[in-house]
Amino acid sequence: MQYKVPVLTKNISVYLYKVFRTTKKIVLQAIKFQQLKKRIHISLYLLLLIISALLILCLLFGWAVWHQSNGGTRLGKSGPYIIKLAEWPNTIFETTEVKSPLWKKNKTAQTENFFIKNNTQDSGFVLMACYDNKYKQFVIKLFSIQQQQTIHTWIPDLTVLKSLNKKHGSDIEASLLEAISFKTQHPILTADAGIILKGEYGLIKLNKASEVEWYTAGKYHHSIEKDFEGNYWTAGYISPTTLNPTLFPNIKDDAIVKFSAAGKVLFKKSIASILIENNAMYMLTGIGQYEEDPIHSNDVEPVLYNSVHWQQGDVFISIRNKSTILLYNPNTNKIKWMQTGPWSNQHDITIIDSNRIGVFGNDIIRLEKKRFMLTKGYNSFYTYSFADKKTDTPFNKIFIDHNIATKSEGRVKLLDNGDLFIEETNYGRVMRVNNNGIKWCYMETLDKKTVSIMGWSRYYSTLPW
Repeated sequence: MQYKVPVLTKNISVYLYKVFRTTKKIVLQAIKFQQLKKRIHISLYLLLLIISALLILCLLFGWAVWHQSNGGTRLGKSGPYIIKLAEWPNTIFETTEVKSPLWKKNKTAQTENFFIKNNTQDSGFVLMACYDNKYKQFVIKLFSIQQQQTIHTWIPDLTVLKSLNKKHGSDIEASLLEAISFKTQHPILTADAGIILKGEYGLIKLNKASEVEWYTAGKYHHSIEKDFEGNYWTAGYISPTTLNPTLFPNIKDDAIVKFSAAGKVLFKKSIASILIENNAMYMLTGIGQYEEDPIHSNDVEPVLYNSVHWQQGDVFISIRNKSTILLYNPNTNKIKWMQTGPWSNQHDITIIDSNRIGVFGNDIIRLEKKRFMLTKGYNSFYTYSFADKKTDTPFNKIFIDHNIATKSEGRVKLLDNGDLFIEETNYGRVMRVNNNGIKWCYMETLDKKTVSIMGWSRYYSTLPW
């Protein structure tokens, strides 16, 4: 007898089979999804791991560049290659219109090189170093105020200077002698219509035709001033330092340097050693956290005549990073006077008369990464009287009204009639002012919006030839 499956049972079997098959599909899809999810999870984990590793590498590379750029030595021989690697993108993005780091935005409404107020009489001259569009490098110009024009220009031949440095084995940064960034500070006229200039590429005498008359290897910086004997004083370095390396690791050992009119170094003395030998070591180790550039001398001003307060042969020394000025006698190795403030991170000492000195006070706070912040929003010209030990700031209104506010560098000279000659270095302004305002102003304008910074100008009432 043939057995027949009931229709109801058959239908249930078909239904259950379909449910099983559907469930199987769902389970398989779920398994595939979980596998996919797992793979995605693993991929995200790897991606996060790679990103974290790249961030760590970027931080380490950034530190390495910062460390090497700030004179660090931990990277050894690999340091220069790190810098080259960091500079590599510049070869992709740089254009033929490369701007010099010596160019700055014009913060004034003046668009012409020279402005002079009506009826202003001035028979003097200004010797200034600046970037010139015609020569595409820093040059030295002698400008006649009366004629309102440049009457002579010296153009240092950078190819010759490179050759001299190579010949003498000077260890300098290559960029110092590239036209785009070459700079010289505080050139001085000589009686034969030549000039003496200097930098970390050496001391150089150029004749009137800009030919090198003599060259002295070494690293020199900031001011040059002539003394009563016809010699010159500037700042340099003692390298390697003779100071205790445990107390003064990696110190930039600033020195005062005396050299002859023929470029021969006659005297060189570490300023840190001067302080230590005069029981003032606390100026190096007892004021704030230790820094590798504790002195940063920016002016060595020789005394030209005797007075109650100083004698010929003395020199005033500006120690910027301690906001301190001292009067020192090289023959006796004695500090005769020293004062910190009220000027802050100052530049340029000028002897006004037998009793007073003047100081260009930048009045800034030095922050990290070579950044500066003005404490008052403007600079000041300080006068200090040795007789009554009082300080005054007679030109503050002018500095405020005309926004004279260079954060670094700066030059000043009180003229015979009481006017003030000022160089606002960072913003490229050279001017003569009095209590009535600016009498004239020179700016080396490169285009409508850009000016050259200045390289420490001088005012001459008469020329030395």
